[in-house]
Amino acid sequence: MARTYGLLSEGAISISLVDLETLKAKDTQSMPTTYFELEKNLGMFGNLLGVVLGDNYVLTTEYWHFWVMLTDAM
Repeated sequence: MARTYGLLSEGAISISLVDLETLKAKDTQSMPTTYFELEKNLGMFGNLLGVVLGDNYVLTTEYWHFWVMLTDAM
């Protein structure tokens, strides 16, 4: 399922109504299997924080400090 979600988020494949039932299952989770996928998911989480809470919210600014340290360490 994690691989399918990755393909969907990259736009490599499309989704049909049959796939929707699988994605709506309560036990469906997206687990990053590589460091690249983890970094991508963390980046999406940071974007979500910025959209939901705003760029000046304490949690958002602290998250971006974490993001800078993570990406500079490479």
